[in-house]
Amino acid sequence: MYQQRAIALQFHLEPLMDNLREIVINDGSYAAGSVLGQTPTQIIDHGVPRANAIVLGKLLDFLAQN
Repeated sequence: MYQQRAIALQFHLEPLMDNLREIVINDGSYAAGSVLGQTPTQIIDHGVPRANAIVLGKLLDFLAQN
């Protein structure tokens, strides 16, 4: 958090499966054999938890109110 106006995240909270697919298509080769311990297929098969959209909404609401 920077001056309650910016939030930096080291992960993605994309609310849509299409966003996840795009990331895996473009960067999936980094996951294979990495410390993540997941293959690109496992990442896609896991899907996007509904909680991601809720948390992203709360973060954006916080920024909009401050």
